[in-house]
Amino acid sequence: QKILEIFLVAMSNEMDTMNLQMLFGCGRLIVGEWLFDEITKCRSGANLESLDKKERASFCYNQVVSLICAPLKINNTTLQNHSFALSIFDSLSSIAACDSSNTCVLNEDDSICKLAISWIWHYVKTQIRRRSKEHSKEMHSVIVAAYNCLIHLLIKKPSLLRDKTCLQTVTNCIEIGISGSSSYP
Repeated sequence: QKILEIFLVAMSNEMDTMNLQMLFGCGRLIVGEWLFDEITKCRSGANLESLDKKERASFCYNQVVSLICAPLKINNTTLQNHSFALSIFDSLSSIAACDSSNTCVLNEDDSICKLAISWIWHYVKTQIRRRSKEHSKEMHSVIVAAYNCLIHLLIKKPSLLRDKTCLQTVTNCIEIGISGSSSYP
């Protein structure tokens, strides 16, 4: 619990992208550890006090994912720093993969995944709409990583596609990737 508190403060206050990338790795580790603990308890059928621990694991997951995603939308330097953006998508994919086999811990609330998908859409849209002379091989590699992250999130939570707004965001993200433009602003 104390490590999570220190992590959340560090993620909220850190400005250096190299340090943030290290914190992303810590976030993956924290979420992975909390989820592993809950998966083990769910499989063993332990229901004593599991609601409180399940809520804490869900809180941890939501906080870590939202803090990792935040630079995609609010930090314009992320748009030019391809290695930093790549680390964001790698971290999100890794977190999605560590939870993909588990449905007993995080199946109630899709809001953080919807938020992550909207931020991925924002990033992809902003990158693709840049001037053609700004397009580089690295930028396209990061966009591919963004799409792979989107795939991991949708595989983990296929119920997201039942939400009309989320489905619209996903289809617009696919449309802009295929055609270079989207009918969605």
